[in-house]
Amino acid sequence: MRLLLVLASCNACLDKPPAPGEAIDAATPDARRLGSRTPGAIAQYLFDEGEGDRATDSSAMGSPLHLQILDIDSVVWREGFLSVEGDTRLAQTSVSRKLFEAVPSTNELTVEAWVRTPFVVQPSAGSPHRILSHAIDHERANFILAQDGAQWLVRLRTTKSDPDGDPPLVPALVIEANVLRHLVFTHSSDGIDDFYIDGVSFATATRLGDFST
Repeated sequence: MRLLLVLASCNACLDKPPAPGEAIDAATPDARRLGSRTPGAIAQYLFDEGEGDRATDSSAMGSPLHLQILDIDSVVWREGFLSVEGDTRLAQTSVSRKLFEAVPSTNELTVEAWVRTPFVVQPSAGSPHRILSHAIDHERANFILAQDGAQWLVRLRTTKSDPDGDPPLVPALVIEANVLRHLVFTHSSDGIDDFYIDGVSFATATRLGDFST
């Protein structure tokens, strides 16, 4: 799985998703931004370290949320990305409240990722296969970007959702193995969820509640 991740507390602060039909360089994810900070990002991981057991938060906001690779033998550093090839997690290495402080203040969230999965996994009976999450455990999560079978999905907890952020937003596009995708999920202050894939909106819904708790 190839990864480049960005989190932001607004919908307008990130580059717009590529327009329909815009060429995307599959060899260099988001070449327009590699090596530079994204304005408004709470946390940003470019996975360009090339070695080691840590992914660096390159955002300019607050205390950094670096990620520790818990099983270094399950990943391979490639040029400009990280390939996750076994069962492992990347977990934050320090306590930072910048997510808790920035997101509730705007009631907006953007999650952006470049992802290529080598296979279509079987649908899970319980928790989906997580790509990115901010969670206490498998039953309580503030947000989840995941793969469940041949579908992407996002769960987002609000005051009106269940503790794991259900119901999920599921785009109507089947996952293809070994195809690099640009995924962007946005939640606006008026409660509108959008899920873009390669610049095209494949799902939209209204999510009640806010991020006050």
